[in-house]
Amino acid sequence: MGVNVSALQFARADFASLVANRLRNAEIEPQELELEITETALMTNLERGARQLKLLRALGVQIALDDFGTGHSSLAYLQQLPIDRLKIDRAFVKDISSADARPPLLSSIIQMGLSLNCAVIAEGVETVEQAIAISAMKCQEAQGFLFSKPLPAMDLLRWAASRSTRSALPPTTENHPGRALDSEASLDQATTSEEVSMALPRQ
Repeated sequence: MGVNVSALQFARADFASLVANRLRNAEIEPQELELEITETALMTNLERGARQLKLLRALGVQIALDDFGTGHSSLAYLQQLPIDRLKIDRAFVKDISSADARPPLLSSIIQMGLSLNCAVIAEGVETVEQAIAISAMKCQEAQGFLFSKPLPAMDLLRWAASRSTRSALPPTTENHPGRALDSEASLDQATTSEEVSMALPRQ
């Protein structure tokens, strides 16, 4: 289960203790929780942030660095942080217009994440072409309106059940190969909180 952490929450001196108490009260195993912390929040005070991450890792919680690529983090410092997943900001994905595209910066970020033994997920994937392109660059997961808008918890369970035997990529139209049938969903305003991510097929 992934939970977004605000900059104000992450800055609290007792944040790790608060997480530990919530896990205990909810009877959730720490390894079942992934906290998503934005790169910007981490970089506000890198030394304090590093201490927080180490305390959270000591609990057994998984750590995702969200909106990666926007916070000007030190790549050398990243090697010392207990991060399990890099979530690449949508800004690096939105301009991909063909399945053959290989933006050098995006490809480099993906390879860097893999070299750090992090799982890598691309945010803001809205077209089949984008999904194919990032999969070819060895990105392991994708998140975005191509798969689903954010959903309430019960709708998310029904969505997952309906897709359990289907391909990770949506079907395409006969007249427009590569264009997702539900691509217009990207124009809708998301009003709910459960985000959907999908593992991408290996190229």
